[in-house]
Formats: sequence, structure tokens, C-alpha cells
Amino acid sequence: MVRMLQDTVSIAKCLALTMHKTQALTLPSITVSLDSQIFSPGQAYVALSRCTSWANVQLITLNINAIITDQSMVNEYKRLEEKVSIPLPL
Repeated sequence: MVRMLQDTVSIAKCLALTMHKTQALTLPSITVSLDSQIFSPGQAYVALSRCTSWANVQLITLNINAIITDQSMVNEYKRLEEKVSIPLPL
């Protein structure tokens, strides 16, 4: 006599993407881990800016060192701010 057992396992649809693969995508919700795996300036921004609403952003890990800024971009923003603060001649 053979006895068979049947278990049911629920499977949720999911998808994992790297931050670089999400560039130019708009996603309805995201789950992000900003940890030591971040290695390039702007990766944290790319990851967080893909979602349409802050309410749909879930952070699993937040390491402050994961937010890396390109110093040349900071300098460019400073240059632009100085440029727009000069009044135009009338």
C-alpha cells in the first residue's frame, strides 16, 4: 500500500532587478536594500526614484554609506546656483 501526501505551497509573483537594470523604468512599488552592496555614485538615487509614490517604497536596509554622491555633480549644482542668482541685465 502506497500513501501519498499532498502539500500546497502558495507562491507569490515577484521580480528582482539590479539598480542599473531599473534605469528609465517606472515601478508601482519597490523594496530596496541600501547597504554595503552599493558601489557607485547615484545608485541609491536611481533605486529610490523608480517608484511613483513614497508610500510604496519599502527600505529593508539603510546604511548611510550607501548614499554616494559624485563630487563633480555637487560642484555643477553649486555653479548653476551661482549663475541663476546673478540678475539679468535689463
